[in-house]
Amino acid sequence: MTFRPKALLAAIFVLTFLAGQVAAQRAEKVRWQFSAEGAISYPKASIPHEVFRILEQDDGVRAALEAQNGPNKETPHTWFQASSIHLKDSNEDDFVVQGTGPILGANVTTFWVFRMTGDKATLLLKVIAHDLLVKSTRRNGYLAIDAVSATASTVTTTSFEIKGNSYAKYHERTEQIQ
Repeated sequence: MTFRPKALLAAIFVLTFLAGQVAAQRAEKVRWQFSAEGAISYPKASIPHEVFRILEQDDGVRAALEAQNGPNKETPHTWFQASSIHLKDSNEDDFVVQGTGPILGANVTTFWVFRMTGDKATLLLKVIAHDLLVKSTRRNGYLAIDAVSATASTVTTTSFEIKGNSYAKYHERTEQIQ
């Protein structure tokens, strides 16, 4: 077998180009990315009163409040940050709320996704993850959502789609970290 440097270089170029194209296609599919590692970089939104009332009743929020301040204290608004997005169409406001402060865990946080219809808030998804990715692809008319979490040796991506009045898991993939 004869060593052909030009063929090897051509193969490396093609593989590098294809890997870049796959990465670019994956990146294009993400419309909004939220991470436990930082503040929301999209235009921040005020959390509607009805959304905040639901957050106050969350078991994890209540446990953090009791650990921090005791059961009879008010939940601080500073424990949350939000961004207004559109999951179905631009006529309705939807919100991604990200836990901060005592809501943060070890390299994860809680994400809540709400739909506002008039003055009524509906919790569509609650997930604990490192990243929440709102995709450009639609499933059942709504934007698909991925939650990404990692351990020392694996990365797990859980994919959600709308089913009825909330998001439900439809696929999960765990990959080994090389």
